[in-house]
Amino acid sequence: MSGLIKATQDCYKQLDKYKFYCVYLDLASRHIDQIYIKGTNFPPNEFFDDAQFGPRVADVFEKANMDMNQSNEYLAKMTPIINKLVEDNLRKK
Repeated sequence: MSGLIKATQDCYKQLDKYKFYCVYLDLASRHIDQIYIKGTNFPPNEFFDDAQFGPRVADVFEKANMDMNQSNEYLAKMTPIINKLVEDNLRKK
């Protein structure tokens, strides 16, 4: 998980370059964390909880001139897509 955290942090540091890619990476990493905790019974990683996730993605949405409703709608649409991509990728391995 430390590699995913670092990659996510590094992405947001270059937000002007990557924009929504950072949100996708964050969503995928959160889902991997959820899968990991189900299989191991370890507690979730604080970095991926809602309290820390929200402020990270808020910056992206603000720069895209999206209000909270638009942002939440976007996340509601993208989360299942990203989760499926993660699961499909994990099944291939």
